[in-house]
Amino acid sequence: MKCKEYDDKTLAKLHEVELEIFDEFVRICKKHNLEYFMTGGTMLGAVRHKGFIPWDDDVDLGMMRKDYDLFIKYAQEDLNEKYYLDCFETNKEYYLPFAKIRKNDTIFDEEDCHHLNNHKGIFIDIIPFENAPKQDSLKQKIQAVLVRNITDTMFYKTKIRKLKNSRHPSFVAILSILPKRTLMKLQNRLMHLHKDDNSEYVVALAGTYGYVKETSKRTTFLPSKSIKFENRIYQGMNNPDAYLSRIFGDYMKLPPKEKRRNHMPLKLEFEKK
Repeated sequence: MKCKEYDDKTLAKLHEVELEIFDEFVRICKKHNLEYFMTGGTMLGAVRHKGFIPWDDDVDLGMMRKDYDLFIKYAQEDLNEKYYLDCFETNKEYYLPFAKIRKNDTIFDEEDCHHLNNHKGIFIDIIPFENAPKQDSLKQKIQAVLVRNITDTMFYKTKIRKLKNSRHPSFVAILSILPKRTLMKLQNRLMHLHKDDNSEYVVALAGTYGYVKETSKRTTFLPSKSIKFENRIYQGMNNPDAYLSRIFGDYMKLPPKEKRRNHMPLKLEFEKK
């Protein structure tokens, strides 16, 4: 996934729509007293740029599993009709281990997913964080590997990725015998294994940086703290420096252009024509 350059007006409009969706997410969280925090490039943008990373085009939010599950429940009832909750619980064809909120009557048609007959609206990502038995334990590694391989299998079965590009092609080939819905149910159960634990560490099994980097002390994330993002006040991590250093290293230094990433789509429309 390379970084493609938007023109300034288009990127600004995209950010505006994503903030609109973000505000709807926050409205539901406040209504039901649910805790969230910015994560990934969104947390990095808040610290380094006081808003979006200049070339970034998405929003990443995190929630602990209990709050995440409650959000999915409440959003199905409370989400404004302008938006669509896209996740395992609402979409029988869903293939990701985290949820998206999409804006209806918009199009953000990504190249990898262009062939899928799914909702392609502009979106934000909501990532569940799981309780971890302890940092880098065998039990956690097995859990993480299974979750990752089911994700790879879903990418293979939905023709987003070729089998040879999976981390464990042989294992993925075996898993691919199972129906897609069965795989998603299995993955969902695996991610809920430690739902009720009060562990010292937490992990984003649905994260993109690998379970080792994605595992941190609970106090890194909670309690969340207010931070400015695009002249708004949202919730960030309790200790963003600990997280950002772990994920990005010297995070205040801008990466070279060849290492910058975004999701620029094949087709982007702010109103369906």
